[in-house]
Amino acid sequence: MNVQVSASWLFGISTIVALWIAPDKSAALVAAGLLLGGLMGAWLLAWVGRARATRVALLGCLGLAVTAGAAMLALYAVMSGSLAAEAQSSAINANVLAGALVISLAMGAMGAVWLWAQLVPSPRWWIVAALAVWGVLWLGSALVLIATGSRGAWGALLVAALAAAGWMLRPWAARRMRGAGAAVDAAFLVAAATGVALWLGWLQMAPPDLPAGDRVALWRDGLALAGDAPFTGSGLRSTMMALSTYVYILHVGYISHVHNLYLELAVEQGAAGADRLALSGLLGFERAGAS
Repeated sequence: MNVQVSASWLFGISTIVALWIAPDKSAALVAAGLLLGGLMGAWLLAWVGRARATRVALLGCLGLAVTAGAAMLALYAVMSGSLAAEAQSSAINANVLAGALVISLAMGAMGAVWLWAQLVPSPRWWIVAALAVWGVLWLGSALVLIATGSRGAWGALLVAALAAAGWMLRPWAARRMRGAGAAVDAAFLVAAATGVALWLGWLQMAPPDLPAGDRVALWRDGLALAGDAPFTGSGLRSTMMALSTYVYILHVGYISHVHNLYLELAVEQGAAGADRLALSGLLGFERAGAS
């Protein structure tokens, strides 16, 4: 059994354990369904795209579908008043909206690359029309992303773009210089470790009397909660209960997340859940770079 399969199995097991111990089973069941459904969907895409020709077409169609989904999300955000100063109850949080759009727009670029590759050898009107429609949808979603004013989303996109560029150069460098592939791998590990160390150091240097709900305070409190249950976590959709009970000492819920995906996974599913998800992603990048 290879490492990717093992990591996926362990992530699935950590999800089931987190569902088992969750205080709110109905909410946790929805979260578990989304997590396990996404995991199975990723493996289904990997299985369908075993052949290179099929994989390219599959990724292109996926990029087009994601672009359409991003456009629908952006339209809903505009119509629901999510970008207004006084958002309605049906509105999407601006940071959540930006996080979804920045991922969708990055994935949607695959659709344009695939359509362009089809257009170059055999120019056809329907490919040109599809590219034009893609451009309208993509640019419209990008404008909504800009309107959210989320600096974190743009920062994440910049880091992801630099990482992707470095990873795409890895096979080219490995073919021309002995040991270049290992050097790139080491550089990625050093960069990741340095980033985590700087983040932890920043949390330690931040003032201790930050207001409840401040992002840095949430990260610090999330690390404390993850340390209390490092192997199992506190259960799916339990962050609000855990923060109110053990941190803020409140009898009502205050905030439902800690503003960090991997830290949220560590709080709810333990270090195993966060580690296995990160490992699966890294191995996916490695396979993409190798191919």
